[in-house]
Amino acid sequence: MKFDASSLIVVLISVVASWTGLSIKYDQKLDALSNQIDACAYPKGEASLARNSEDANSALLSQIAEATKISTRSLETSERIERRLDAETGAGLSNEESPFTKDGDWWVAAGDAMFLIPGGIVVGNRNEGCTYGRGVLSVDNGSWSGDHNCPSGSGSVTFGSGNKAIGPSTSVTGGYGNIAEEQGSSVSGGNRNKTVGQQSSISGGDGNTAIGVFSTITGGMNNKANKICSSITGGIRNRADGKFSTILGGKNKITRKMLGTSYKGLKSI
Repeated sequence: MKFDASSLIVVLISVVASWTGLSIKYDQKLDALSNQIDACAYPKGEASLARNSEDANSALLSQIAEATKISTRSLETSERIERRLDAETGAGLSNEESPFTKDGDWWVAAGDAMFLIPGGIVVGNRNEGCTYGRGVLSVDNGSWSGDHNCPSGSGSVTFGSGNKAIGPSTSVTGGYGNIAEEQGSSVSGGNRNKTVGQQSSISGGDGNTAIGVFSTITGGMNNKANKICSSITGGIRNRADGKFSTILGGKNKITRKMLGTSYKGLKSI
C-alpha cells in the first residue's frame, strides 16, 4: 500500500485530532470529579465557600475572639460583684478568718484582734478640701458649724469639729476651729485656739495663742504666751513676753522679764 504526501497529512491530522479529543474528555472528567468531591465535602449550597475558605475562617476566628473577650469581661464583673458582696456581708469568711462577728446591727471585733492601717481613719465626716497625712485619726460629726476636721500632719489627730492638726505628731482633741500648727503641739479644747511654737499646748479657752517653744496656756480668752517656756493660767488679753515668764490670771497683764511673774490683781512687771 502506497501513501502519498496528501494521504500522510490526512493520517497525521486524524491522529492529532484523536489525542486532542481524548485530552478534552479527560479534563472534563477531572472537573466533574472535582465538583463531586466539593459536593461531598460541603453541604448543599456551600461549595462556593470552599473557594473562599481563607476569608470564611478569618471571619469565624474574629467572631470567636470577640465572644471570648465579652465572656472574659462578664466573668471579671461577676467576680468583682461577688467580692464586694462578700466584703459587705462577711460571706465567704469563716469565724477563724474574720476578726468580726455580727451582733444585731453591730459588727464586733475579736478581743485580741490587732489592726494595721498605715493610711489613716476618718470617723464621721470627710473634709473634701483636706490633704490627709499618713497615719492619722479624725473623729468629726460636723455638728457645730458644718466645718470638718483636717489632720494634715503625719501622725496627727483631730477630734471635735473644724479643727486642724497641721504639724507632724500634733493633736486637737476637742472644741471648734482650733489649730495645732507646729510639731508636737496640742490643743485640748475650746474655740479658735492656736499653738504656734513646737511642743506648745493650750488646754482650753477662746482665742488663745501659744507662740513660744514649750509655752502653755491653760485657759482664758485672747491670751498670748510669746516666749520660750512662758505660761498663762487664765484671764483675758494677758501676754507673757518674757522667757520662762508666768501670768496666773487677771486682765491685760504683761510680763516682759525673764522669770517674771504677774499675779491676779497686781501690776504687770
